[in-house]
Amino acid sequence: MKKVNAALALIGSSCMRRTPRLLCLVALLLGISSALAAADGGVTDGTRIPIRQDGTQRVRVHYVDDARCLRVLAAGVATRNAPPAPPTTEGVINLPVDLDPGSVVWGGLYWEILGPDVPAALVSLNGTVVTVVPLPVGPPPCFPLTIASHPYFADVTGLVVAGDNVIDGLADSGPPPDYGYQAEGASLVVIYESEISRACEIIVMDGNDLLSEITFIENPMPVSCGDGESATVIFVGGDGQDFAVDNQLWNGVALGDGDDFDCSDPRMPGAAPVGWDTDAWVVTTGGGNRGGVSAPENVPTWDCVNWIATVLEVDVQACGATPTQKTSWGALRALYR
Repeated sequence: MKKVNAALALIGSSCMRRTPRLLCLVALLLGISSALAAADGGVTDGTRIPIRQDGTQRVRVHYVDDARCLRVLAAGVATRNAPPAPPTTEGVINLPVDLDPGSVVWGGLYWEILGPDVPAALVSLNGTVVTVVPLPVGPPPCFPLTIASHPYFADVTGLVVAGDNVIDGLADSGPPPDYGYQAEGASLVVIYESEISRACEIIVMDGNDLLSEITFIENPMPVSCGDGESATVIFVGGDGQDFAVDNQLWNGVALGDGDDFDCSDPRMPGAAPVGWDTDAWVVTTGGGNRGGVSAPENVPTWDCVNWIATVLEVDVQACGATPTQKTSWGALRALYR
């Protein structure tokens, strides 16, 4: 019962400083069942321990042992409130200038709009309007209750170019206090044929998982190429800030410095210093292959982030190499920033 009381006290404390009264009431009612569940590992003796949750992300594409020499790259841009907003803003995502557009076998565009409903603006990449696929609508990252998180995906295979890729039509109402629409940012994930190297496996997953206080969210990735292989995992998410704490995780182990969603993607001129990350880390397969995010324990200021997509590239070798001829391609914090 001590654990239950501690959990309920924590919910009430959090509500007092961050949340309107109506949501607090709902949180307290729901917190009773959550607190009971926490008796096996939630809050104990006043110490905050994030409660593990399963994420919403599902596989979008999965290439395993393809006959082609496939690699993946990802890059993004932060756009919130950047001119010409309102009513829309735009972003420019820079891909390597030596990328051959003809080598692209799959391209995915991800973006997120915070707003009260579905924005009406048409979104385009490099001048072509894209077919929008809504991802799960979720709670906002510590925004007013009238706002929701609206993430989107578009298949942009055939539209990707080397160098600057221009995304236009992102709904944005300008800086608060007008919380009409806020365009957090956008990322491109590109799978292409390489003449130099190949990955045994490439997985792209997407959904909408809210990281906030007392959260530990994990999405298992269906790795087929075995345990103990070097891999790169990439996290895509919106609303990260460079002064609030959060962790990006692999198999429950923190990968960074405790402030991983820190709006590290390039910002459009005039954009707010908050909004978008496309972060890459070298990891090793095995142990469940679980990508995750969490708010660290016992901190005064935690981050609120919508985790939208995860990419995994496993076992990169020289193109045509046998499994005994592995090559090392280094430890990267991010790709093509």
